[in-house]
Amino acid sequence: MDAICHSNSIPTLNPEDAKFHLLIKKAVQEALEEFKNEVVKPLKSELMAIRTQNVALIKELEILNANKNKMLADEKGATSYAKAVKKDIKERSKSPLVKLDKMQNKSEIPEKVNKSDKIQLNNFDEIIHLNSDLSNNSHKQDPNPSALKNNVNAAGWQQQKSRRNRANTLTTGTGNGESSLKGVIKKIHFHVSRLHPNTNANDVKTHLANHSISDAAVEQVDSKHPQLYTSFKVSVLPEFKENILTPTNWPLGICINRFLWRIQKPLLNS
Repeated sequence: MDAICHSNSIPTLNPEDAKFHLLIKKAVQEALEEFKNEVVKPLKSELMAIRTQNVALIKELEILNANKNKMLADEKGATSYAKAVKKDIKERSKSPLVKLDKMQNKSEIPEKVNKSDKIQLNNFDEIIHLNSDLSNNSHKQDPNPSALKNNVNAAGWQQQKSRRNRANTLTTGTGNGESSLKGVIKKIHFHVSRLHPNTNANDVKTHLANHSISDAAVEQVDSKHPQLYTSFKVSVLPEFKENILTPTNWPLGICINRFLWRIQKPLLNS
């Protein structure tokens, strides 16, 4: 009985047995072959079909681009260059020349072109082609002397005239003879600042008199920093302007400038 049970039991496999390795290798090969047939081959066929479609589309696009470029070239015409000579330095340069041979052939004008385009195409026939050597200086026009007299510059632009009625210049009397009238000469005013706080108006007058500046009116004005320096308004005749603005006539640190009058703003009624 024990012998019968032993013969019907499941055989055990040894991992180190060669048959075991052959079974594993066969199972892996069958799985890879099945994956190749069911997944890889269908994907490969789809990729080949897409590549074939792309090649066909690329060829169609190349044909369309070639036809488009040909149509644009037919519309614009071929561009060539004519040689021009400069008289001054005798150098040869290139100037653009448009040849509209295809445009000049009226039989090649499309039938679907509208009336305005046909008129424009016909006007192209009247273009004068540059087929010989020309001087660049021949295109320059000499300025018209008569035009310059009429307020027109050499470039042909007319200069704008001012229509504003300018006020008459101020006339100042200079007579020294006897007269029943007496004039008051206008003085110019200067702001003299950054003097020592102990300086007064008489000190400024004395300094001006020592530098040949006579008949000066000196008035003390408010300073931004009274504790640091004092300021004065000095009024003199116009003939002393250059003398009073000479830097060497003033001690180091004193500032002189034109006097700015303060404009009082009107107060709004509350």
